[in-house]
Amino acid sequence: MGKDALSQIGFEQVRINDRNGYIADIDERYVADALNSLSIEGCEVSEELIRRVQDGQWKPDEDAQD
Repeated sequence: MGKDALSQIGFEQVRINDRNGYIADIDERYVADALNSLSIEGCEVSEELIRRVQDGQWKPDEDAQD
């Protein structure tokens, strides 16, 4: 069923030759996507906070700014 659906919407499979570049592109968009998503939800966050969460440095019990 999945392949039938893909053929109906014109999805074209793309081969990724530069995997590291592809992952770097995803990482680059992570912060912007998180800012957009969280602002839509009404949250007030900063780029710095999102990066701390991404890096595993978010400690709301220890840091009042988190």
